[in-house]
Parts: sequence; C-alpha cells; structure tokens
Amino acid sequence: MVIHHCIATSFADPADIAAFRKCVDGGMDEHEALKYGDNGIGKWGAHTAQDHTPMFGLHLDHVVERWGSVEDGVNKVIAVRLGKIVVRGPFVDPCTYRDRVDCNPGALKVAGLRPGIDITAEWWWVDDESIA
Repeated sequence: MVIHHCIATSFADPADIAAFRKCVDGGMDEHEALKYGDNGIGKWGAHTAQDHTPMFGLHLDHVVERWGSVEDGVNKVIAVRLGKIVVRGPFVDPCTYRDRVDCNPGALKVAGLRPGIDITAEWWWVDDESIA
C-alpha cells in the first residue's frame, strides 16, 4: 500500500457553491465559473454537494498511475486520514494540485470537520473496491 502525504482541502461546500452561482449569475459561463467555485457535480456526474456520502477529488496523475486510465479509476475507493479519523469514499472529481485531496461535505462530516479546511492528511487507494 502506498500512502500519499498531502494537504486535505474542502470542495463542493456551501461557500464553493455560492461562489460558483455568483459567477454564473454575473454572466460568466459555467466552465469559467468553475475556476472560482464549484457546481456541486463531480466531473462524472456524482452529486458532491451533500453531507451524507463521503467523496473525494484527486489529481488525475494519481489515478492514471494506479489504474492505467482516468476512466478505470472513477469511483474507486480511497481512504483519507483526517486527524485521527479515516474516511473512505470514491474518487469522483479531479483536483488541480497533485499534493492535495479534496474532501466533500460528506467526508468532512464523518471526520467532524467544517468546510474551509487546509490540513495535513494522508490518503491511499483501497484496492479492488469501487462504488458505482
């Protein structure tokens, strides 16, 4: 098992959604607005802006390195250590930075954290599991 040391950040949280909406409402197209906020929908359709199911975003290099292609890695399960809590959930969205793992509100809730985090963490693939 390879453990990746990283920074855990939040995504698809209420502030992220509000920033996205403000950009779209101000006339920006959705693609451009994603540079400033989040629409709450993962690249492959997962509803990320909710707090009942943990979900994660990773840099696509990690996915290709482990699974051979992005498509083969979608919905594969990772485990993320956030403080003393390990949270498991699927990879559902790309992350811009290789040294980060993005955590949706569901992952934060399990770990007892609030949106806006920027903390040290660890993550690893939970082999041979996926959530469809």
